[in-house]
Amino acid sequence: VIHWTSYACWPAALIHSIGTGSDTRQPWLLAVLLACLAAVLASIGWRLVSGAPETAGARAVTAVAAVVALGVLFGWTVAGPLQAGWAARAGTPPDLLGSPATSGAATSGAATPTAGGAYAPGLTPPFTAQLSGTTAQTPGAVGGGSVEVFIDGSLTGGATGRLDVTISGTPLAGGGVDMDSSAVSVGTAGHQDLYQGQLSSLNGSSFVAQVSDGSGNAMTLTGTLAIDRRDGTVAGTVTAAPGRS
Repeated sequence: VIHWTSYACWPAALIHSIGTGSDTRQPWLLAVLLACLAAVLASIGWRLVSGAPETAGARAVTAVAAVVALGVLFGWTVAGPLQAGWAARAGTPPDLLGSPATSGAATSGAATPTAGGAYAPGLTPPFTAQLSGTTAQTPGAVGGGSVEVFIDGSLTGGATGRLDVTISGTPLAGGGVDMDSSAVSVGTAGHQDLYQGQLSSLNGSSFVAQVSDGSGNAMTLTGTLAIDRRDGTVAGTVTAAPGRS
């Protein structure tokens, strides 16, 4: 039993490596994962084509199952871990989601210094920006009628970047969600998870969020959104102030 069930350890470790942590979208980690996957698939392929004739049926079923599993893994990886804000939604501690070093990226007067350094260029508070994007809703991971609402938006005007919000909770009869937990990610096109945090207030289409980076730079975001449930689009205004409210 130990021998056969130990085969489940490797796919579990692979899913864990893809689905947790803050490095899933890094090229070096993807290269390692693909190399490991290729080695295992090659071993499975060799085993399937070199088996005894009396096991041909079982080997055919295994081959089909392997192809289906590979397709499911690929679809889940693209739709989940490779999307912006996934690390925060997966429970990665905020102190591990700080901004990468950006030596030379900030110019004089382009950022507001704080005790921890400088805000990212294009996202220096205070600012008021326009938000536009898409929204989607899926069943929650905890079951019991819970849902998860995802908002993927772009900031333009007073700031340039991205704002991604995940809200988990119970759907309300008149629309909206009774929030249980949340995750907020703010970043730029090159670094989509520079600032991480959560909603501190949600009242209908209005929200307040507290986010910070790994250097101690914090922002309070106040937003008002208009969601079109027919086509899944969202638009609104987001105002940022330095520090926490």
